[in-house]
Amino acid sequence: MTLYEELVANGCEIGNHESDLYVRWDTVAQGVAASRNLHPALFEVEGKAWAEFPFDYDPFWQHSRR
Repeated sequence: MTLYEELVANGCEIGNHESDLYVRWDTVAQGVAASRNLHPALFEVEGKAWAEFPFDYDPFWQHSRR
């Protein structure tokens, strides 16, 4: 299972910019990242923490293969 698939399966709030995956940085997303030993860059939007995982937004890659 990819990172994107695992985050979606766990009900995480997802966003993206092109191939970069953004996820609302809550306890579920933190647990998924920790289980994969990932340390994403964090940023804030309207008082909410988000994490960035470059090149991990699967739909971008699926679309670009067509």
